[in-house]
Amino acid sequence: MNTAIAGLNGRSLMVYQHQVQLVSIFLRDYLPPEAPDSTKRQSPVHWVELFSSFVQSESPVVKTALAALTLVHMASLQQDDALAQYSRHHYVQAMQQICALTEVDCCSDLVRTAMILALYEVCAQPSGQDHAWSVHVQAACKLASESNTATEMLTAHDLRRLRTIEYLHICTNINHGPSLTLLSHAEPSADRFDILLDILYELGQLHSYSHHELRRNKITWDSATYLIRVSVSLERKLLHWNHEWQSESRYPLFMIVPPTAGPTATPSGKPEEKMSIPKADDVPLLLFYWLGMTMVYATIAKVLRGTQEFQHVPATILERRLAKATGLCHRFVDRISQCQMGCADKGLGTIILAAAVCQAAQKLQSRL
Repeated sequence: MNTAIAGLNGRSLMVYQHQVQLVSIFLRDYLPPEAPDSTKRQSPVHWVELFSSFVQSESPVVKTALAALTLVHMASLQQDDALAQYSRHHYVQAMQQICALTEVDCCSDLVRTAMILALYEVCAQPSGQDHAWSVHVQAACKLASESNTATEMLTAHDLRRLRTIEYLHICTNINHGPSLTLLSHAEPSADRFDILLDILYELGQLHSYSHHELRRNKITWDSATYLIRVSVSLERKLLHWNHEWQSESRYPLFMIVPPTAGPTATPSGKPEEKMSIPKADDVPLLLFYWLGMTMVYATIAKVLRGTQEFQHVPATILERRLAKATGLCHRFVDRISQCQMGCADKGLGTIILAAAVCQAAQKLQSRL
């Protein structure tokens, strides 16, 4: 690929390489010192720390795509539509050419870079706005799904990272359905996080389908009953997954503790509870388990609201069921918020993930 792509006002895309350097400097300054290999946490976002190494890549493909990705991010934050369109155009071109490459290292670096910027940008977007970072997710998914070397270039950790961001994308963009056919039909895995992601994939499909059916006014009493039954089945899967995890653990996964000094009053007047999580490696699992439960009850609540015109059950019973589903949804959003506040000392990667999950949960809650 030509590394000096002419574009907006005749300028080379490589003019924007300094933006890549700025992101690299920012991460270098604010990330914690690199730990020895023996103590590195293999969380779904530990690769955020690898961004600076991608900048040093000798591959023209990676450098050009990295410049386009960073430019998309910068244009989105500046709300510069012309610049955003220009950078997306070159990013799409990069994807088309990279998918045909056979150099595994180039593809792998680019997928990881796309995922890094995707997660970084979801935290930078003001709440309530559409997420421009979806261009990164779509490109990474396209590369993983269409590349001839996809299964070779992506490790098991890479696939988990990609599925993690894809699920966040579903939560924040209701019009986006699960698209990772490659990942949804992955080989059976005994890994705890893989099992959870399999359940979340099913849940994302159900949530998107129920939303579209409600919007098209296609919900009948029978279809609503079916959707709720499937939601309850997925709820049981999540509860079973959590029960097995807790039974195998030798310590509490998390603890709710009262504030030690100067109790902070909540709107209800009660002291604010705080969460303590002994192991940082457990944070991603807890966050996505709670996000899955949030989606379960958000789906049930939306379906129940869509059946209020039917008179198959007394209105009082329907109201009680709706109140219960809504209350449980709020409860798990609160859990995620508590977890985010308790992650301040768990490393930047965990903090970024917690912020992204919290925003996704609040987005689900806002649609009730």
